[in-house]
Amino acid sequence: MLEPDEGTTGAMRAITFGVPDITAALDVKEYYRQLAESLQFECGAASSAVVTRGDGKQLQVGGAAGSTVKDLSKMKDVSEVKKLIAELQKELAELEKCNEELEDEAEMKKAAYMDEIAELEGTLDEMRQQEEDFQVQMKEQCEDYKELLSEKMAREMEITAYRSLLEEEECLCGQ
Repeated sequence: MLEPDEGTTGAMRAITFGVPDITAALDVKEYYRQLAESLQFECGAASSAVVTRGDGKQLQVGGAAGSTVKDLSKMKDVSEVKKLIAELQKELAELEKCNEELEDEAEMKKAAYMDEIAELEGTLDEMRQQEEDFQVQMKEQCEDYKELLSEKMAREMEITAYRSLLEEEECLCGQ
């Protein structure tokens, strides 16, 4: 618990807080101006693109370099606006044609990839069947090997028995 200062009475105690300086945080106008400038810069840089068609031709699409868009606020004559509309319609037609070509190319590639996938799946099925056949052959060969091994051991036992009989006869005849 806090003790009162020597010069104050119990009833006059008060807590004082410092006032934070928030003027820098309230400068929102400057922040939005900087944001708008950066967005305009990014839009200007990213609004044009070069598209390579299937036949190898390159088209510049959109943006400051490929578009005929002008500042409408500076245009005052109706004929200029109509001319701009005609140019934009022509550009739109070119872009739609390019879009159709790209979609056709994408469909052809998709069909080719689907055919390749089907072929690979067929090959995979054949390989799985071959693996099953090899497993069956290996099992049969292992069984044949076991059988041959047991026959070999039986023959070796017979040979050993005959040798021992021959040795006994030689010993008996030689005496």
